[in-house]
Amino acid sequence: MSNLKMSPAHSRHWVFWYYTPSPHQSAYIRALAEEGNTVKLTIVVMGGLEEERRTQGWRVPDFGNAQVILKPGQEIISEILQSVDANTVQVFSEFIFDSTIRAILLQSLTRPGLIGLISEGRDWRGTKGILRQLHSLTCERRFAQRVDFVLGIGHLAGEWYRRCGYSPEKIFDFAYVVEKPIDIEAKDYQGPLRLVYIGQLIPRKRVDLLLQALSHLNSQAWELRIIGEGPQAQKLTKLAKGERLNGPVRFLGVKDNAEVRHELANADVLVLPSHWDGWGAVVNEALMSGSRAICSDFCGAAELIKETPYGEVFAGDSASTLAKALQRQTTKGPVSSEERQEIKQYARSIEGESIAGYLDEIIGFVAGDNEQRPIAPWKRPQGRTR
Repeated sequence: MSNLKMSPAHSRHWVFWYYTPSPHQSAYIRALAEEGNTVKLTIVVMGGLEEERRTQGWRVPDFGNAQVILKPGQEIISEILQSVDANTVQVFSEFIFDSTIRAILLQSLTRPGLIGLISEGRDWRGTKGILRQLHSLTCERRFAQRVDFVLGIGHLAGEWYRRCGYSPEKIFDFAYVVEKPIDIEAKDYQGPLRLVYIGQLIPRKRVDLLLQALSHLNSQAWELRIIGEGPQAQKLTKLAKGERLNGPVRFLGVKDNAEVRHELANADVLVLPSHWDGWGAVVNEALMSGSRAICSDFCGAAELIKETPYGEVFAGDSASTLAKALQRQTTKGPVSSEERQEIKQYARSIEGESIAGYLDEIIGFVAGDNEQRPIAPWKRPQGRTR
């Protein structure tokens, strides 16, 4: 780790290197840019929005007062690197898959300032996991002794980077961040527990596992609303009809963001049963809307609920443990208005302003300005009221 002493946050120059502009990072970057007039933020986007992301509703996000540079040529990249000084913090994303960003990272290691990585984990299980670990030799592992910090998106990232040889001292819990929802007042409701799944209908998301788990429930006090499309839609529709379920399953197709937020505001429990999700931002959206959440332990966002009363984490790919979690939630019943407000209060710990302050604390610690290692906001006692 660098012994460099940096100036306070208001005089730092932040440079974030991306391939794709992520709406899951813009809220805290915008908050950083608003800290003071002397803060300088530069967002460098090497590529653009891929078609798959556009079909999922992604747009170039609002980075506020930060300077955004899209698809720079080599001359501009060189100018940015020449502007780096002792008070610069460079953060690299998507370097695993983009050779150009990786090359810029290598060049930056000879420059002053602090260097950090921001990344999800990678699935280390099975044969493909072994191949990923071999691939890490040319990607993550080569930088283990040379970068100053890693912002690990979820607990899976922390585990992955430890497997890649990074010192735990360099790895900091981090999260994706979504925009604050419009405050929607939930309707008075006396019916069964409202479960919702939001996402693609693809094998990795394990919606089939959710349907199997629901078939083990004796209770009739639930209904499931499935929002999204994908190649498994027809198969899952047939499965839902053949599982002898005690509650209704409604396939609602794709909804726009406003409609999704309205669904979450009136849901009781979001379920994300994925075999693997580096994070799972829909968990953020559920909590910020005042809904509980259930997800597998191979979702990075399990970090947000695993030690709270606001949901449950089950063993990935296990229909029986998911069924037990669902049974406990049906027994608990719908979310009360009081509980919904309590969950929303907790979710303030994952809003842009909170994560921006936490990131500033991380850099202060890494630079040697602060002696106490920061704790992620969602893990702090004041974030959990019960």
